[in-house]
Amino acid sequence: MTAVDSLPLQALTEENLASASLDLLRTMLKTFADALVSARADVLRNAEYG
Repeated sequence: MTAVDSLPLQALTEENLASASLDLLRTMLKTFADALVSARADVLRNAEYG
């Protein structure tokens, strides 16, 4: 038995992104990129994430 999605995720995401400000999107992208770079650096140094 598969669970039925209670929210149309794609439509909800598209609606929220379309109404979001560019500053919010820039901040989200920067946060995501910073986390990726930090995680990659930690892997290269054999250190724990964070």
